[in-house]
Amino acid sequence: MTERARQRLLDALDACETIVSFVQDKTLDDYEGDVQLQLATERLLTIIGEACNQAVRAQPDLGSRIPELQKVMACGIALFMDTILLMTRSLGRP
Repeated sequence: MTERARQRLLDALDACETIVSFVQDKTLDDYEGDVQLQLATERLLTIIGEACNQAVRAQPDLGSRIPELQKVMACGIALFMDTILLMTRSLGRP
């Protein structure tokens, strides 16, 4: 594995561990009532998706060696696009 791909996967792992530390001992009601926690979690999920995307760019065969990366990248992209859409709507743009 290239060093760049390895580092990006470690970035994704770090973001995963951060999410776990944020949500452990939280209930769904806690999560739903804490906008800051929601935003932090969504941001970290976006970081995970982008880190996996960068890892595959650095080493294209990772996509076939770790098929789950495609799902993770798609999740990150979807969250990013949802964020852009929400921001656009909140600014009154179509």
